[in-house]
Amino acid sequence: MNETPEGIALHACPLCNSARIGFYLEIKGYRHDRCTDCGFAFLNPMPDQRRLNATYQGWRQINQAFYPHAGSRGRKSLLRGLRLWGYLRGKRVLDVGCGGGFFVNAARRLGAEATGLDVDTGSIAYARREFPACRFECMSYDNYRPERKFDFIHCSEVIEHVSNPHDLMKLFAATLAPGGHIFITTPDLGSPNLPANVADWAGFSPPVHVGLFTEGNLRQLFDQYGFALVKKFPIRKTGMKLLFQFRPRPAPKVE
Repeated sequence: MNETPEGIALHACPLCNSARIGFYLEIKGYRHDRCTDCGFAFLNPMPDQRRLNATYQGWRQINQAFYPHAGSRGRKSLLRGLRLWGYLRGKRVLDVGCGGGFFVNAARRLGAEATGLDVDTGSIAYARREFPACRFECMSYDNYRPERKFDFIHCSEVIEHVSNPHDLMKLFAATLAPGGHIFITTPDLGSPNLPANVADWAGFSPPVHVGLFTEGNLRQLFDQYGFALVKKFPIRKTGMKLLFQFRPRPAPKVE
């Protein structure tokens, strides 16, 4: 890997480590490569996570007093929480990339002990002001080390913003209790509803969307870390909503 002003030049797929990668498309001057083996598409060069984290500061003019579409976000979060109620009630819940804290508050209202994690100071300031009964942490996911494990993780429209998805998976595996569940949403590069010209798809949104998944390679990634798919939620657009259960495999015995 070579450092460039735009980031790190990758010579292998950041998802499966295959060297069988090549040019896929260019959008807004950002090159996207795609892996022939697993189908993952990604920015190349790849900005490091610190640079990405800095991009989100002041994102969309979010601050302590303002969050865009707050009313609809609150309603949608409550509806999602109701659909997931059986996994939330009486559980310890972590929302990774919590934004303004809407799902954290919904989970609390539905009987969970909920915590939100986000790197954007404006989002966390808003969440703390609006939802003082909830707990929020302002830091990058790769620095987060909770004292106790969680029973449920919510991670919506986040993994496509992460420069190294394996680092995010390590957080999931380290913070989720065995038998716990994780609900994840992300754009689906394999969706049958993509536009005829894939370059017109809103899923490609550089420089903040740095990696685009298909259901197949996302499931393979989760399987590597001991997560089994237990439910697929219907979706009308071009994303995916998946529920996994953490079933860590026992470490191999050393002879």
